Amino acid sequence: MDAYSKDFGWGHRLLRHNARMMELAKEIYGDDGEREVAFHIACDMGIVTINDIPKKPKQPKEKQSNNRRERLYYAR
Repeated sequence: MDAYSKDFGWGHRLLRHNARMMELAKEIYGDDGEREVAFHIACDMGIVTINDIPKKPKQPKEKQSNNRRERLYYAR
């Protein structure tokens, strides 16, 4: 849905923000596709905003070794 909207710009709202698009996405991609279209429409309508989406906690990065032999061993 997002790729489609990039191709057609704001005009995609006039053509594809409806239940028919959700049914088509469900047919092609299953339940996940239908949910993605519903979420996309809700975002465009302002029902869901960026503040509604929880932020993921940052994962600590693994310490990288300076030892070449150690790096090669763990890269396998």
